Amino acid sequence: MYHYSVESYFFPLFIIGFALIFLMRNSNKNAPILIFLLIWFFTFLFHGVTTAFQLVDLYPSGLIPNLLVTGAVLTLSLSFIVFRSFFMKALGSSNFELINLLNTQISESFRKKNQLIFVFFSLVAFYFMFKQATQIIDGKNVFFALQLLRSNLNYEDYNWGMVRYLGVPVTVIAVYMMTSSKGQKLRSKIPAIIVFFCALLIAVLSTQRTAILMLLVALLFSTSRSNFPKMRVIIFTAIVFVLFFTIVGFLVGKVGNNIDNNYEIFLLGLESFIKYFLSPLSAFSESGIWKNPSHDGGFSLRFFFSLLTSLGIYSGDVKELVLDISLVPFPTNVYTFVFASISDFGYFYFWYYLLIGFILGFVFSLPRTRISCRVLQGFSYYPLIMSVFQDQFFAILSTWIQIIIMVIVLHFFLERNVLNLNLKKSS
Repeated sequence: MYHYSVESYFFPLFIIGFALIFLMRNSNKNAPILIFLLIWFFTFLFHGVTTAFQLVDLYPSGLIPNLLVTGAVLTLSLSFIVFRSFFMKALGSSNFELINLLNTQISESFRKKNQLIFVFFSLVAFYFMFKQATQIIDGKNVFFALQLLRSNLNYEDYNWGMVRYLGVPVTVIAVYMMTSSKGQKLRSKIPAIIVFFCALLIAVLSTQRTAILMLLVALLFSTSRSNFPKMRVIIFTAIVFVLFFTIVGFLVGKVGNNIDNNYEIFLLGLESFIKYFLSPLSAFSESGIWKNPSHDGGFSLRFFFSLLTSLGIYSGDVKELVLDISLVPFPTNVYTFVFASISDFGYFYFWYYLLIGFILGFVFSLPRTRISCRVLQGFSYYPLIMSVFQDQFFAILSTWIQIIIMVIVLHFFLERNVLNLNLKKSS
């Protein structure tokens, strides 16, 4: 356990604070990185205050791990800014051709028919997810037995089977349809609302609170009129997530399962959320992974190792996404986004974030006038926000492949050539 020192938090806060002041001059243009920096600024700030005054029982983080995290944050941020500027200039002269390439020539009747198909797919996906969940808990009421469902999935010989691949597509469909229906009358929004509730219920059934966060983050930033949503929208979304975090935590037995008082359950849920938010930095500090990295690319190349294993070409170990438990002093198994890259590449980990910045720079240089581009950008905020907890970039490459494929499919089946007037105003 590291002893608390002011320097461990002062230097990261000073460096990230300076970067924030510099980038605030163009908040809309730099929105993804500003949000990324703000999250880490407040993470270091709250972590430092919490451990200094022992507001919750949590180990402090050391200077070296904090500086390693700060280095990753700055590398990704600078890479994003440089490459986004490059792509904006490169696409500037050919932006008209790019938009024409993305245009789809479909009729309104064809689009509405396809909407019904995607609504039907979402309902069927929820049905099979619900049916599989019922089988896992031997026919009990699923939404009142989420704790048993999670326990059977984690500790017994149960799994979702093929239905596990239905959650991400429904989430993408929900965000896409909600974004495309923004500004329309309520009757026109009904298909999108149905799909959204299917996605939300599937996220709850998964017992993974991060699945709810992905849905809310993608929806918030896809439907926003600008890259940087209004503060009241961010605060409202954060409150909704904390509430869902507490409710789902209670249902799966992580929060207040032996308490009947709703106020006490809420307080325990809030404390659980604070620990969930701050403990990864402590766990990363406790891990000391930078002292003995594996240098095997096991996390970053996990998708390819898994694919080669399924084809019988590779017979080596495939890294597990669920990491070992660390005591900080309570148990946790999340270690911030830096853990995977340092394990894979040691002190050369900054090349990883240069590549991530390159990819995000390209994604956010695409025209927001296209619903497909806007939705893809909305989902791209998720790994930046989740960086406090764990790596959500290449470590879950299969998820990103699903997201990209679904965005392309939805683009060619739902996006009309004539742009939504509401999107024109917001571009």
